[in-house]
Amino acid sequence: MKVIRIFLLLVLPALLHAVEGGVQGGSIPFDVDVAGFRVNDTTLAVEVYISVPRVSFKYDPAGDHYQSRFEMQAGLYRNDSLQDAQSSRNIDTVQSLELLKENQRLYNQFCLSAGKGRYKLHVRVTDLLERVGGWYLQDLEIEPYSGDTLRLSDIQIAQEIIPESSTGPFIKNGFRIIPNPGLVFGLQVPVLFYYMEIYHLSGRSAGEDSTYEVGCSIRTLSDSLVKVIPAKRKMRAGRFLVEVGRVAVSNLKTGAYRIVLEISDPGQGRSARREKWFWVYREQDFEKKKKDEKQIYRESFQNTKTP
Repeated sequence: MKVIRIFLLLVLPALLHAVEGGVQGGSIPFDVDVAGFRVNDTTLAVEVYISVPRVSFKYDPAGDHYQSRFEMQAGLYRNDSLQDAQSSRNIDTVQSLELLKENQRLYNQFCLSAGKGRYKLHVRVTDLLERVGGWYLQDLEIEPYSGDTLRLSDIQIAQEIIPESSTGPFIKNGFRIIPNPGLVFGLQVPVLFYYMEIYHLSGRSAGEDSTYEVGCSIRTLSDSLVKVIPAKRKMRAGRFLVEVGRVAVSNLKTGAYRIVLEISDPGQGRSARREKWFWVYREQDFEKKKKDEKQIYRESFQNTKTP
């Protein structure tokens, strides 16, 4: 067994825990996010990110501390036949039960392989002490990144990305990427980090433009522009590159948004675009709404009073 790492993340009302495109059930709630990255022309790496409230598990005495034991599993099925799967059994320890807080979450990540086709993703989290669990199902359409023209991977949204030279489950292409499977940001998680891979940029030739441009914007689900990050022009250091960045989003009002990334390659006169939705939740927005409603009621009451 391994000890799973703990990070803190804002816990939201149940209404905001729904995962786009998936069906969820069972007695243990958890968040799931998925992103695909190129392996070769015929194979995609399907990364599955999972976060579970720490208080969802039972903690039994173990010497001078308490510990939980749980299992996380992810599998890809095609026509009811298992194509690839990974699982891990984990131990989490705490010195005192009073140290367990509602805003603590346990994170894990799996990487599955798939070729072109339709799949069903199965994810399960099981409390090995209580013998209870939760499950998540999502249909996926896999389309590998073949050809020789500009293509982009999915966008992985994270709560932190920092350079890292070691290896590990959260490390990819020289970065430690702490996922945010709930896709929720706000005052406690004020910055949205993103990771994306760029495939098949044009080669560099003497006397020709050897740059590419990265554009980033935040939009509502109805495509209204909310924020534009100034475009960046970079050198094409290779045909396969990584794009990492961050956007402050804590000043956005509570609601659903999309981050839109666009890559333009003058060398082949093409551009490609990817987008991914996320949530912003700020308790102060609801407090302000309550104050506004009280003010409206007070003014209405005053207007109805007889002189």
